[in-house]
Amino acid sequence: MGRFLVGAWLSHIPEANYEEQNYFVEYGFELGPVEAYISYMHLQFMSDNDQDNEVGVGIAVPDAIFGWTPALDAYYSKAADGYFAEFSLAREFSITDQFVIVPTGIFG
Repeated sequence: MGRFLVGAWLSHIPEANYEEQNYFVEYGFELGPVEAYISYMHLQFMSDNDQDNEVGVGIAVPDAIFGWTPALDAYYSKAADGYFAEFSLAREFSITDQFVIVPTGIFG
């Protein structure tokens, strides 16, 4: 069964006079052992009085390499009229039930 994720976040750097807001919705689902998602994100850059819309897709194979999860994500940016992609490798380490560390390497 699929699942929706809706969220927003703010990035603010006073020293650089930079502020960005992101609003997104994502639908995730499973295809056998593979996890996948499609997403839409609206970005507002207040410091530049600009905005962008991005559409994304991604796949991950949980615990595929000695407990590590490889993932591939791609995004299309309307403002840039182009795309970018990232490959990542992550693993979750549960220290306690409430404390989890997830080291991640990203190449994009």
